Amino acid sequence: MSAIAAVPNSTAANPYQLNTSDNPGSLISSIILKEDNYPEWAIELRNSLQAKQKLSFIDGTTTKPAADPELSMWLAANSMIIGWIRTSIDRKIRSTVSFVSEASTLWKSLQARFS
Repeated sequence: MSAIAAVPNSTAANPYQLNTSDNPGSLISSIILKEDNYPEWAIELRNSLQAKQKLSFIDGTTTKPAADPELSMWLAANSMIIGWIRTSIDRKIRSTVSFVSEASTLWKSLQARFS
């Protein structure tokens, strides 16, 4: 009997890949950022982003491309991640968080403020 080799899904490793169920208003972590729980929140959100293969957007390893077609895909994924991060912040705090155009900048500003 011969073994069947698993063929990796070529889209699974694409950091720009968004699923039809993805929504910027979706809560991707059960932990909401409050004044006193940044370490727990950050761990949970990083884990959720890793599961969605989007961690590279907040750690800076997936950078903004200079031109299309990648730029359009990057903008869509980056906007989705900003939505996920903002949705996971307590409403009282969210109103004090400046809107930024890059997920990595938002992540760094929250880290500087709460860690």
